Amino acid sequence: MSRIAKTFVAVTAVAMAAVTTPAVGASTASSRPTPQADSGTMVKRLTPAELANLKSRAPEKFERMLKTIARSTRSAASDQAALKDPSVYQLVNKSSDKCLAIGSSSIEEGAHAIQWDCLDSFGQLWYSDNDRHIINFNSGKYLAIGSSSTANGAHAIQWDNTGSDGQRWALKTW
Repeated sequence: MSRIAKTFVAVTAVAMAAVTTPAVGASTASSRPTPQADSGTMVKRLTPAELANLKSRAPEKFERMLKTIARSTRSAASDQAALKDPSVYQLVNKSSDKCLAIGSSSIEEGAHAIQWDCLDSFGQLWYSDNDRHIINFNSGKYLAIGSSSTANGAHAIQWDNTGSDGQRWALKTW
């Protein structure tokens, strides 16, 4: 499993613990990404066809994603690979079978990460910039713990990149 997929697995549990607010006005489309080989991890990567569809539906957001990945990539070889085959995911809670989303697909700073029925919604799509950031496809904002809090029960939100460790995610085995 790739480092990005492992990071998404780890963040799913943390972010889902912060679920408090329903996604008002969320899309009701029924197209869900097809699980890839690592679907047992509850990380659902978009297929090449779904990625092409996404690019045609939201070319500006797709271009922003590619630029974000390119800025953070550490080598020319990995840069080309990441840009040729960017990975976009839905993160699915194993218990509820609901997706990690930004409430109402908001693009505002401070909007809460919540769980919601898995829909064909840009607010439920995530990617990594290869620097341990998880970024919402719709807003281009980074999944963060509010104020980089270290307190139990702190909420997961989205925010512009601040460079803080409160926006970096890692997989820890136990």
